[in-house]
Amino acid sequence: MDLSDSISQSIERIGVLTPLRSDCGRLCGAACCQGNEAGQGMLVYPGELLVRSFPQSWRRERVTLPGYGSAPLICCDGPCEREERPLACRVFPLAPRLRPDGSFGVRMNPRGRPVCPLCHKPVSSLDPAFARAVEDVFSILSSHPEGKRFLTALSRMSDVYDNPFSRD
Repeated sequence: MDLSDSISQSIERIGVLTPLRSDCGRLCGAACCQGNEAGQGMLVYPGELLVRSFPQSWRRERVTLPGYGSAPLICCDGPCEREERPLACRVFPLAPRLRPDGSFGVRMNPRGRPVCPLCHKPVSSLDPAFARAVEDVFSILSSHPEGKRFLTALSRMSDVYDNPFSRD
């Protein structure tokens, strides 16, 4: 399976699942869908731009993801249809957690704490079907070397956010 197939399979796996069985945007006024300033936004997963297009009004930037390198970033202009959302939005508020055996689990995304009240709760507070689907997505993506490298970098970045004073 190539990376673009992995992205398509991942999007299909999540389908219409969301973090809660109700509209989580009611908790925070849809804070994560308010649009982004320069340098803020959602990272685009490797291979995603090969199978997806995003609205032309969304700003595109490149950022350096430590441990990975240059990566595209999408900066939206506010609420959108679920089908338009990048994979990073679809898995939010979860992030990958690299396990000692090299597989990936899920964790709350520590970078989301300023905007998402769910990020202050345990993963078990989310819809279990959503959490399982996101874990499956990380498994699908990690089956490709580039996807695994990207998820590893995301996991390490979350480790730093969780414990900014630790040393590797």
